[in-house]
Amino acid sequence: KEKKSTIHSKIFGNYNFENILAAICIGNYFDVELKDIDDAISSYEPENNRSQLISTDKNEIIMDAYNANPSSMMAAIQNFTRIKTKNKTLILGDMLELGDVSLTEHLKILENIDNNEFRNILLVGDIFLKAGKTTKYNCFKSVNELIDYMKIAPIKSNMVLLKGSRKIQLEMLKDVL
Repeated sequence: KEKKSTIHSKIFGNYNFENILAAICIGNYFDVELKDIDDAISSYEPENNRSQLISTDKNEIIMDAYNANPSSMMAAIQNFTRIKTKNKTLILGDMLELGDVSLTEHLKILENIDNNEFRNILLVGDIFLKAGKTTKYNCFKSVNELIDYMKIAPIKSNMVLLKGSRKIQLEMLKDVL
């Protein structure tokens, strides 16, 4: 007999669907009760700057600042565009360790962003600073520069996606968001 159930998760992003399915399959393989599988998945809250949904008194933050490469950044941006809310801010940090294709890949990301989807687009890091020169987006050399900017131009009542490589330290923005 086929079992049907709804599993809940606090992990953000439809790109995590396969990971959740894998966990369910492993649980089924080891004869774990479906309720226990659901309890385990629904109680897991990521704390490692990956796929976290964080609520502050000012904004809702999607923290995905552990790692970034072109495919993961595009997946996060595409998922973010599907969210039905009108005030969205996109904060992207450099994708590091891409070698000779680094600038090209950052330019591709910027070419694929639909500015109409977002209230603000803020870019952080040397590579995005260079890539963003021909755009109307606000570009910052470091997170500290962006923090200074946000003190005079605060972001409120927004859903904010933070996506970038770990070394950029986008998680520092949580305190001002």
